[in-house]
This record gives sequence, structure tokens and C-alpha cells, in this order.
Amino acid sequence: MAKIAIIGSGIAGLTAGWLLQQAGHQITLYERQAQVGMDAHAVEIEVDGMVGRVDVPLRGFNPENWRNLVGLCQAVGVETQEVDLGHSFNELDGTTIFSYQRVDLQNLYGSLLRNKRLLSRTTTQILAEVFRFKQHAKPDMAQPHLAAMTLKEYLAYRDYAPTFVFQYMYPALATICTCSYAYLDAYPMTVIVEFLENMLGRFNLRRVQGGTQTIVQKLLTGITEFRGQTTVTSVYPTANGAAIRTDKGDETHYDQVIIATQANHAWPLLSAELTIERELLQNFSQDALTVMIHRDSRFMPQRRTDWAMINFMSQSDAAMSTIWLNCLEPTWADKTPVFQTTNPLFQPIKESMLTTIYFERAVVTHTSQRALAELETLQLQPNRHIWFCGSYASHGIPLLESAVNSSVKVAAQLGVACPWR
Repeated sequence: MAKIAIIGSGIAGLTAGWLLQQAGHQITLYERQAQVGMDAHAVEIEVDGMVGRVDVPLRGFNPENWRNLVGLCQAVGVETQEVDLGHSFNELDGTTIFSYQRVDLQNLYGSLLRNKRLLSRTTTQILAEVFRFKQHAKPDMAQPHLAAMTLKEYLAYRDYAPTFVFQYMYPALATICTCSYAYLDAYPMTVIVEFLENMLGRFNLRRVQGGTQTIVQKLLTGITEFRGQTTVTSVYPTANGAAIRTDKGDETHYDQVIIATQANHAWPLLSAELTIERELLQNFSQDALTVMIHRDSRFMPQRRTDWAMINFMSQSDAAMSTIWLNCLEPTWADKTPVFQTTNPLFQPIKESMLTTIYFERAVVTHTSQRALAELETLQLQPNRHIWFCGSYASHGIPLLESAVNSSVKVAAQLGVACPWR
């Protein structure tokens, strides 16, 4: 039995802890916040006398792209439920370009074609470009000079219509990747194509029953010690392991230390002799993310009939998404609307505001891809005692799935096999 410390209690840290404690290891989990990191920003709000708990940000996932997350939920005995998935794409003033409710991509086309009100020139142009993207994108990635392109470069190369790029693709991808258009421009095209190849035609969205707190409680089972409100200030190697210093002045030695934070929070913890790791982690990028919960209906389509669970509003250089939270909480179905907006492009009316939360999210660049390849090679070296996992530390768009995947890999390096396929 090894004595293992994990720094950070997001999904990566919790997954690593659960996997390793299943094998009998002694796990100490460090978190600078008082609550477990994955669930630290959930809020309870009252809607017409009904109190509900809201995950911030929303933790939804597509089973086709989040297969390790699905396996983890099944392994810990957490049930998931289908979400009534619908989207609307709108101008910044709330004018709807098109919207659809609870359909997969194939039915989406039919739904739009049957709805003559939505057969605008813009809508038909977007649909034509969607078909063209599906036809060309994957085969193009087999050509090295195209596979080396960024998203912006590729869309310009294929001369896609601005309406498709800025009123459909960029609003959706900026929400999925949780980043600005500037970072989206620089996304490697191969990452985007791989993700969309699994998504297209399979618009199924699920969430954990009971919200994030349900899976957090399951993953905490068996953790030997949770040290909340404890900031790790230093991690350094020892003769047969690694040690941690905290802001409380204590110093503890472990057989293994796993750092499950964002890369920009991980490298400053490393002692000076860990030069390679410090320099490597500085090649990963993060973008700021703002989430507001409010009751301001200006963030929704002008026509109430166009309201969907996920509503995009865009302009030429930015987009925001607003989730109609009443769609997720059955007891709120006929109550006063409540919304969760990511990266708002204007401020909600002051009286409508409930809370604002700020995050950082990992993004992918060609530089980060090279750094990831080096990090994976580094973590294959024998006799390692300091490890890294998180959404940035696995291939693909940095989401819950990549965080879980990175933890599975670290656990495997420590001799613990993944219990799901």
C-alpha cells in the first residue's frame, strides 16, 4: 500500500483518488477551497418558492465523446439522465437564425426543412456548409499540409461562408471549448475534426442525476483524508518519493504525488530542481471564463417560441451561450425563467443578477500539443514519483472526458488498471 497525495479535487483529482484507493492505497486529497473543487461553485437558488441546486458550469456530456466519463459513472454507481436538448442560434439582438428541439443531426435537417419560417437564405446557406464540412473535413485531415492547419486557416482555405463560421460553427465551438474566438482561431484543426466526427449525427446530451454533488460523493468514498482550505506551496522530490509543503507550515512525505490542477497552477508548485517539468507545463494555455446566473430574458431569443435549452447569441468576433435552467429542473418547468450565461457580451439587468463565477479553462494549440507529447513521454519514465493529470493532460478538447482519461493513464502507470473498458 502506497501513501499518495493528490493536489486538486476537480474531476481529475477525484478520479485518480477513486481509482487508486480501489487498489488499497492511502489517499490524501489537498484542496485550497473549503469544498471539493468539482462541486465548489454549485449554487442553490429559489424560483417561485421552489429551491433547486444548479451546477456551475453545467455538467452535461455526450456519451459518444465522453466514454471514460460514462464508464466512471457506471463504475461508481451513478445514474445519468437524458437532457431535453435543444438549440437556438441568434443575432445579438435576439433575432433567431434558427432553432430546434430534441433532435439528432439527421432529424435537424428535416425539422428545418419542414419549418418554412426557418427557410431563410441564411439558414439554407448554413445547412449547405454543414453538409460541405461533413464531406471534406475528415478526408482533408489525411493530407499533412491541411492537418497542420488551425481552425481559422482551414476555414479560410475551404472558403466557408461567414454565416456558417460566425453564426453557427464558432458560437457552438466557443461554448464546447469554453474559450474566446482568438483561442478558437488557433485550435488545431485535427482536434476539432476528431471531436465533431463523433458528435455529428449524435446530439445526445446527458447529465448526472442529482447533479455534480452526486458523483463527487461517490468518488470521495474511501479517500483517507480530505484537506480542504489548504494551499500547497511547494512540491519537491525526495530520495524515495516526494514531499509537500503547505501554507499552514507543515511538510509531509509521500510515496507518490499527483498534481491534478491546471498547468499554470501546477508548475509554480514545483521546486527548482524540477526544471524540465516547470518549463514543459508553461507551454499549456488557459482562457478566462465568466458564468452568470440571472433572470434577464434579453439573453434569450426575442420570440418565446424559439427558446431552447441552449441559446447562442453571436456577433462577428464573439459569442455567448445561455442555458435555460428551467429545462433541467422539473419542478421549475412552469416557473419564472432562470438562466446561466457563459461569457456574457453585455451585463444582465442588476436586479436580475443572482451570482457571477470566474474560471480558467485549458485550451489547445499546436504548442500545447507538442508539450503534451513530451509530458506523456516524461510520465513513461521509470521511478517517477511526481505526476500530472487534468483536462489539459490528454488529447482532444480539454473537457471532463480528457480529465478522466488523464487520471486513468496516471493510475495505470502506478499499476492500477481501469475497471471499465
